Amino acid sequence: MGSTVVVGVPVPGAAEVARRIRRGTTGAVEHVSQVLAAIGQTQADIAAWAYVDHRGALDEARHADSLRATGARLGPLHGVAIGVKDVLPVAGMPMRAGSRALTGEPDAQDAAAVARLRAAGAIIVGKTTTHELASGQGDPGTRGPRHPDRHPGGSSVGSAVAVAAGTVGATLGTDTTGSIRNPSAAQGVVGFKPSHGAVGTPGLLHFSPTLDVIGPIGSTVADCRLLFEVLAGIAGAPAARPVRRPVLAVSTPAPSGTPAFRAALDRALGRLDDAGVVLVEHPGPSYAMGMTAALVLSLVEGVEQHAERLRERGGDYLPETRRLIAAGCLLDRADMEAARRAAARIREELAVVRAATGADAIVGLALPGPQPLLVEAETSLTAPADQGAMSAGIAHLSTANLTGAPAVTVPIGLAEGHPVGLHLLGLGTDLELLDAAAAVERVLA
Repeated sequence: MGSTVVVGVPVPGAAEVARRIRRGTTGAVEHVSQVLAAIGQTQADIAAWAYVDHRGALDEARHADSLRATGARLGPLHGVAIGVKDVLPVAGMPMRAGSRALTGEPDAQDAAAVARLRAAGAIIVGKTTTHELASGQGDPGTRGPRHPDRHPGGSSVGSAVAVAAGTVGATLGTDTTGSIRNPSAAQGVVGFKPSHGAVGTPGLLHFSPTLDVIGPIGSTVADCRLLFEVLAGIAGAPAARPVRRPVLAVSTPAPSGTPAFRAALDRALGRLDDAGVVLVEHPGPSYAMGMTAALVLSLVEGVEQHAERLRERGGDYLPETRRLIAAGCLLDRADMEAARRAAARIREELAVVRAATGADAIVGLALPGPQPLLVEAETSLTAPADQGAMSAGIAHLSTANLTGAPAVTVPIGLAEGHPVGLHLLGLGTDLELLDAAAAVERVLA
């Protein structure tokens, strides 16, 4: 086991920092300085950041403090430092997306999601690492702070590790077939994948427009809700409904997991039951079909998204990324139509669960077990899942992308020293799911 990386004083969550800045108990300069110090303390070990704008972040922090001193109206993220996955343009910062195929020239303008964060007062402190072009391929060098000898998850790996290591209170990631929730679960933080279309994607370097979603990663559900409300243009929205006991559907049979992870899930469900959360058993959706259909869509659209760049700079792509994209060339319109039919069928299955149980979400393990050792990790989608293949980490996470449903992973503790994430596949709205996740978090924190 590799040595654990620890920040001296972890940066508080984004929601807590926002409260402190509004109250005047913390200044933006003080907060951003802590973030920059934490990055400097850990970057050599965890490499979560692809680019850090030290001067620009401090300049913005000084401006944020001066605005507050004048009594100006403050946005919900005023003075809060945020990291952004390096597939989203940030004005004045380079975008490399973990690939030599991009020029790395500073972008002229923000992606729409980044612009919303700035309008709410956020300070974009830098760009977080990703596997090449958010494909899950290659090794950006990022290592988890708890188990640096194991695969840290992907492809929003830097965004999850940056939060888990305590260097920043919240980040933006993207999720095509689980890329927010996979590393968040592996690193013991909260990762929220909004419903498709809830957050605008203009500017995003897409892999699959049908599946790609921009969403937040944070220390708590409150961090993710705060960022989501800003991203969706509903900042300050009330709770989705009066506070009540969540209803969670437990899939039967349950998705596979190691004995230790299954035991952690059983303990969590027992605690939720004792706390009055309503648990109902119901046959889960067709996860295997969902993963296959999502992969078909992503591979075909991956070819479309990368065809021109491959013609111009194909030699700059990693060989494994080229092979992944090339797999999409083996698929045709009939495959796409079959995948879309599968999506429609699984949406119907989710609607049946909702109607039959009144559940807010389907609950299960976010990941089936510990991440594989780096020396054994296999990113080929065709490798057996028990060999640590990438497919093991997206087996049921991709169902949310295929159907457009919201989904979230909430940490529920450790199993044999490894973080365990509780996955909630939403059956209603984004805010309903976040309300349910917050209730789960209160019980299991």
